[in-house]
Amino acid sequence: MIRVNPGMIVFLLGCIVLLGVAVVTQHGQMNQMLAQGYEMVAAKQEEQGGRIYIDSMHPWITSDKPGTCPVCGMELIEVSAEEARAMQAAVEADVVKVSLPPQQRLVANVALAEAKRIEWAERIPTFGEIVIPDDATYTETSWVSGRIERLHARRVGDYLSRGAPLLEIYSEDLVAAQEEYLVALETVENMEAAGYPELAESSRKLAASTARKMRLLGLTDAQIDAVAKTGQVKDTVTVYAKYGGRILEVHADEGMRVPAGGMVLQVARLNPVWAELQIYEADQQRVSVGDQVRITGAGLPAEGLTGSIFDFRPVLDESKRTLIARAELPNPGGKLKPGSFVEGVILKRQEEQPLVVPRDAVLVTGKGARVWVHSPDVENQYEPREVEIGRVMGEGREYYEVLSGLREHQQVVSGAVFLVDSEAELLSVWRSDKEEEASSEGKADDPEGNTPGSPE
Repeated sequence: MIRVNPGMIVFLLGCIVLLGVAVVTQHGQMNQMLAQGYEMVAAKQEEQGGRIYIDSMHPWITSDKPGTCPVCGMELIEVSAEEARAMQAAVEADVVKVSLPPQQRLVANVALAEAKRIEWAERIPTFGEIVIPDDATYTETSWVSGRIERLHARRVGDYLSRGAPLLEIYSEDLVAAQEEYLVALETVENMEAAGYPELAESSRKLAASTARKMRLLGLTDAQIDAVAKTGQVKDTVTVYAKYGGRILEVHADEGMRVPAGGMVLQVARLNPVWAELQIYEADQQRVSVGDQVRITGAGLPAEGLTGSIFDFRPVLDESKRTLIARAELPNPGGKLKPGSFVEGVILKRQEEQPLVVPRDAVLVTGKGARVWVHSPDVENQYEPREVEIGRVMGEGREYYEVLSGLREHQQVVSGAVFLVDSEAELLSVWRSDKEEEASSEGKADDPEGNTPGSPE
């Protein structure tokens, strides 16, 4: 007795159904390719005019003179734009279309999206580190030789404001200059009181010259005025910061004697900063001055910081075989620390705007990609369209680039494309079964195969 495994029967039936669906789907895809080919021929004829010859089985193969098809060897035929449109309509009539009333669309979460063109920038990945700009590092020095009595700024990392007290110094040169200044001022008063205006004017010039000397030694106008007002010499003079910035290095300490021009501090302004980015040899010809850069890294906002490339180092890094590109970045909160590692992308704006659709509108199969286009002539009806897709695009990688098969502003199903595609395949199987039934009934009514109305 032969035993039949019920599971095997179910499996075989499923394979048969899937085979039927695959055959019908392949038939539908061929019709779509033919329709698109005829549409291309009609558009070309309408735009360029003249004679055009095609193969009716491969309409995408065209010629401006008679000949044979290189694919199948059939003779090319001449067609007009009207004839191509008629062929397109005939083929499209055989394509399975899906109708979804508004209620079904709402329940199935079927949305429509427009094929549109977007601004796009080619992305070149890069990495590097944050550095201090070459022109943002300054050295605070002592204007005169002397002994530092007090150092106001002495911690690395502290911020020193421009014009803030830097140090207090005892300097023999400053003491002598103050004494000379006071003597000149006193002489002016005495000569004016004695009635010697010429000598008074000479002493006044000497006082002005001494005041200028004190300015060159680092005293401010307010300090010079204070000496003249009080008539007293200050043994210790406060020196103020000339530049200001974040303290990088401290080269002096209290009690030290420093020469005139001796280094006290090294400071840097850290807004903006530079990013020195590594560009591989293969990408060097694609990167140029002015390209936008988006930098990401620890402690930065999720969207990163944006700057632009303004310069390249003149030589390659021989150990890494990379070119160093410099980009300027804003750093208002000081989050970018010199020496920090960063990653980023260089954005190359493209002049041509690519045509895109949402990624959830594209059904990628083993043989290509398909979308469901809203029929412009029939409300709530959708038809399949084979498309050629390219790169994944968008800030969130949410689009597919469409290379062919769609036009701008066409509406496509988005969000529930699998549901619509499944509905179409079920309709294909049902229609195929109906055609087979009709064919069987016709043969049963006329066993000899005569067509209706034919003579016996």
